[in-house]
Amino acid sequence: MLNCLEPGVIHIHRVKLEASEEIIARFEGFLCWDEIEHARRFRFPWLRSRYILARGALRLFLASYLNAQAREIQFDYGQQGKPRIHDARLEFNISHSESIALMAFSRECEVGVDVEIIRPMADLDGLAQRFFHPAEVAELRSLAPEAQQEAFFVCWTRKEAYLKAGGEGLSIPLDSFRVTLSDSPRIVVTKNEHRSRRACHLWDLSSPPDYAAALACRGDPIRISTAPFTDPRQTLENL
Repeated sequence: MLNCLEPGVIHIHRVKLEASEEIIARFEGFLCWDEIEHARRFRFPWLRSRYILARGALRLFLASYLNAQAREIQFDYGQQGKPRIHDARLEFNISHSESIALMAFSRECEVGVDVEIIRPMADLDGLAQRFFHPAEVAELRSLAPEAQQEAFFVCWTRKEAYLKAGGEGLSIPLDSFRVTLSDSPRIVVTKNEHRSRRACHLWDLSSPPDYAAALACRGDPIRISTAPFTDPRQTLENL
């Protein structure tokens, strides 16, 4: 299936993290031992199940692209924990929030994705001051109060996707660079940005009304192909 992933094209897959015990058990069978141990450390069963389904779905898609067995795929991890597959010529990233998992795959572009459920925040303005660039805080405050909650998560997902595309994680402070909060996602390069890096492009991704989702890519993509939402059973049947 890797041959079906054309150079410069990014594939987006979205999976609902709800399934029967039978399907969850099948997805657990795709995980390696350390992922199984990680799943068992979750205190609440629904968190455990969502992790198993998200990680299992990632392995199923990777197996399809690489013509490999899902459980046999071995990950390398960058300094900030971003998973990669050595010599696979395949870039990928995953994010999940509540009952949704979001995954991006590309042959050439470094990709990062983030999805967050939009939820009430006790001190939204205080959190923005703590984590956001001053210009982002000002833009957020300029919005009507009823629009600020969604805008906060739009900003957050755009920033997280940008960091994940480069594999830096939170090694780069969230307030050291700026994204737009408008309908046109854009990175505003700051003095802390490495000039040697390839240009980073940013998009919002379609998601249910109570979620925000974003994709970042370092490189020059030709096209983004977004698959319909699937549930875990459909993922098994389609792959």
